[in-house]
Amino acid sequence: MKVCKYCNSLANDSALECDNCGASDFGYQCENCGTVSSSRFCPSCGLKIGPRIEICPTCGTQFQTPTCPRCGYPNVRSDYSSDHQGQPSTGKAEKKTTVGTILLWIFFLPVMLLITVWKSPKLALVWKVLITCLVLLTQIFPYLSTSRYQSSHADTEAAYQDSSVKPAQVEAAKSDPKTAYEITYQNVRVYENQGGMVFIQGIVELMNTGSTNLALNGGSMDFEDDEGNLLAAQKAVGAYPDILRPGEKGYLYCLFNYESTMPGTIKMIARPNLEETDSDPIRLAVSDVSVVNTAYGEIKVLGRIENTSSTGQDSFHVAAILLDDKQTPIAILYSFFSEKMEPDDKIGFELDSYFIPEDITAETVSSVLAYAYPMFSLDSIVSMKG
Repeated sequence: MKVCKYCNSLANDSALECDNCGASDFGYQCENCGTVSSSRFCPSCGLKIGPRIEICPTCGTQFQTPTCPRCGYPNVRSDYSSDHQGQPSTGKAEKKTTVGTILLWIFFLPVMLLITVWKSPKLALVWKVLITCLVLLTQIFPYLSTSRYQSSHADTEAAYQDSSVKPAQVEAAKSDPKTAYEITYQNVRVYENQGGMVFIQGIVELMNTGSTNLALNGGSMDFEDDEGNLLAAQKAVGAYPDILRPGEKGYLYCLFNYESTMPGTIKMIARPNLEETDSDPIRLAVSDVSVVNTAYGEIKVLGRIENTSSTGQDSFHVAAILLDDKQTPIAILYSFFSEKMEPDDKIGFELDSYFIPEDITAETVSSVLAYAYPMFSLDSIVSMKG
């Protein structure tokens, strides 16, 4: 869904002009979390605007690629189910082929061979008996091998089903001291912009207090009024970075248009999704970070990224955590870039802000934590002091 940048009116994706004011400059509203952005990649949940996201049933990672970037689980569960359900018909076809093969193999070729052998006057009785035994063994051996394969295949299938989803083990891992974490700050804001649109902003800061690396696989946020009534439920919130070393902090963030009357009070319930990982974060260097005001009353974060890894990069994420003078997170700007970077290459970037609270300006931002990381890997942090 398109959103006019001048009057904030909604328009269809195919619209060339705003029906309300006639402008042709649009932003895009994410169908997953409702965030409005000028980029085709949502700055809140990090996903391409338009397609529906998938949640990996094995590790909980949110993704839109053919396979899960973390555990490799294929994004074809519906196809797998239909194939599995179609196995009986496949088995019938195989049975028909097997019966025909057995008839040909047992009653024609071997019989003709044995008749020829036993009618031959040149072969001794010993050779006739030996050849007959060999022919019989060649008929029996394939079916013995097939039954062993079927038994082994059944064991493998059962093992896959048992290891794919283990809720009890996942819950136990969350209480493991090695995978402990602590929410160090959280805040929710509800506000109305000049166009009369109501927005809800939720931000959570957490720390890895365990002894192992933790994968920050997003999470969810529920929003309630003071009486406990559910106002909104965001299931695809942004998470930065994706891997936390022991002692490092991470952030959950969402900003979405609340399509109802502005609530008086609001409460946020955050549910981070973290789990132990053996992966180490790949961090790209970020430098020359600055925050500037724009002519439209918004802010923009500028900086440079250097590919300090040993391999080329062609798709990567950049996130900027905006902090006030008390080092409290007040907003997160985020974007996805697709640009070829060879090792040691350095390129510039811009992060635009859309619909963040109007009291957040370049003057109120004291410092910035900037993360740059290859797609599906976490990367570098740089602190810019204001």
